[in-house]
Amino acid sequence: MSNAAILLGVEWGKLILLLGGTLIVTVALVGGGAYLFLRVFASIMNSRRDSWESSAEKLGLFVDRSATAIYKPFSVEVNGRKFTVSHYGVMRGEHSVDDHAAVEMMMDGEVRFSFEIEKPESILLDLFSAAQPETGHDIFDKAFKVSSTDTVRLNQMLHIEMFGGESPTVLTDLLLAAKRFNRVKATGRSITLGVRCDFGRS
Repeated sequence: MSNAAILLGVEWGKLILLLGGTLIVTVALVGGGAYLFLRVFASIMNSRRDSWESSAEKLGLFVDRSATAIYKPFSVEVNGRKFTVSHYGVMRGEHSVDDHAAVEMMMDGEVRFSFEIEKPESILLDLFSAAQPETGHDIFDKAFKVSSTDTVRLNQMLHIEMFGGESPTVLTDLLLAAKRFNRVKATGRSITLGVRCDFGRS
């Protein structure tokens, strides 16, 4: 074997070692960076989760540990009526989400007909939603998506005066709630209200 061939083999060996070393260093840097990123991300998420759950402790609510969500729901029973608090996000921009909390209150008894009244959280969702029965009240029909198996009974329920006439009708109360809360939903089983939340405040 000539000296030129030996030198060429040595140069190739050096090149392979250099490439191998560069690859190992690159993998180590990327892996280390990914590990550090995951540690920081996990620390932030754990801090937010702990802040969310501390609200439950301050308010005397039970945290549902069996839930798979990062922000586990809370619940409490007051005078035989169950309340549930859950977390949800609302898109603020392309890469940002605002934290919200929804409070669901279970009704004492189920209504004899099926209905769902919901404030649209997205204009696009509202545009592509299926046709719905109208109640005949323009302002109400524009503010809510409504579905019901009995529109006549639904209208009767919407006109009931709460607390013996000392408070507005159900219809008026829902319209007022829609102005104040991000999420408003009423069914024959429960009522849900959602509002933007700050994890640092109960």
